[in-house]
Amino acid sequence: MKTAHVRIRRALTTVLVLLMLPFASASAFVDPPTFSPAQPYAGQPVDMSVRAGYCHGFAYPPAGYPFVEVQRNGDIIDIIITGSERTDPLFCMIQPHTITENIGGFPEGSYIVRIRIRSMSSPSYPVLPPISQANLQVRGTPPSVTVSATSNILLLILIGIIIGVTALRERISAKLLLSVFLVAPITISPPAHAQFIENTLVIFELVRSEQGPSPEGVINGFDPSGGLPPPLGALSVENPQSVQYFIPHPFRAKGDFKAYLDANRELPRARLEQMIVVRYPPGADTEAAVSALLADDFVRHAKVPIKVELSLRPGAPGKTPPTTQGVATQYWIGAMSFPAAWARAGGWARVGVLDNGLHTDHSDLRAQDANGSLTGGNFLSSASLDIGRHGFPNPIDFNVDEMEPVPVTSASQVCDSGNGFMIPAYAGHGTHVHGLT
Repeated sequence: MKTAHVRIRRALTTVLVLLMLPFASASAFVDPPTFSPAQPYAGQPVDMSVRAGYCHGFAYPPAGYPFVEVQRNGDIIDIIITGSERTDPLFCMIQPHTITENIGGFPEGSYIVRIRIRSMSSPSYPVLPPISQANLQVRGTPPSVTVSATSNILLLILIGIIIGVTALRERISAKLLLSVFLVAPITISPPAHAQFIENTLVIFELVRSEQGPSPEGVINGFDPSGGLPPPLGALSVENPQSVQYFIPHPFRAKGDFKAYLDANRELPRARLEQMIVVRYPPGADTEAAVSALLADDFVRHAKVPIKVELSLRPGAPGKTPPTTQGVATQYWIGAMSFPAAWARAGGWARVGVLDNGLHTDHSDLRAQDANGSLTGGNFLSSASLDIGRHGFPNPIDFNVDEMEPVPVTSASQVCDSGNGFMIPAYAGHGTHVHGLT
């Protein structure tokens, strides 16, 4: 048996670590979703939050699939989220986590919002039956701001004064003055109703401090409907509706990767982990909200996101990037819960593979060429051992080539060279496994 060590970016060894963790509750749960705003107006974007854990979890989507997909059929709204459902209690150790996603706007009406999981445990990625649900009421009349008639009258008086002064200074004819003044009322609209549909966003960055709140503390402690004070005093200004991570689950750093970011706080990724998005109600004074946040000792930076407009509408005819056809699916990655292990560990690790060796000179595995130059592979020959020759001379060596001649174990076996050794007939499995790793 030959053991080869490889260094990989994502730590597959955490699969074993997970198995050794204290046994968590085997109860499977996906909480009913919550919405912000709780009763939106027709067309108003809605943020949905849902919490899951233990036997259920949300994870990276497979290629070609969205993380969250919204399907509406009448008064039923299905929210399909990529994830997994464990049926074996031994593997129900998914850490509880909450995701927040914008699910768009809907027409006026009463809806049942159902949470469904697109399972990564099968190569067909089936959508499982609904596992939790909640009611959503969408109102039909958005708030409006009325411009009073008094404002129009004052505007007319101001225009008249300006025109009069201009006529005296420039000696404009009375006919022209009259025509301009008569046109002015026509250009002023009657009382107008300005509809506010879009909510207002502010992004701020928390200071990393032992005395101040963490991003998790802000997200979990923000509950405007509960009557409790917000985790940050600045979040009481302009009546914010919701808060969410700038980097949402399941993409937040965990395990060793999080520890690395905590120790290197000025890294760009470390600062992004500290950022929080606040959603304010329509018409909120964002300048006042930003000023309040900047005045807080535990806020490093705050700003209103810059609005941009794409020069090309996504999905425009003839402008869609080509889709690669015939790409093989890697369903086994999700089936073995590797994304969860990667998310928990992050960074780099050394992994040992116990198999029948490997093609040591394979171009995808070889770490160095004959001159010692790095070639990009992750096979570490100096850390590998052949320990499969017990009972024979020199039972341990550093040659893990799967085609290395092996001793003849029976007189009936035919030797290739008559020296007591033969070339293995069974080879390739170790190379295959190393390639997957």
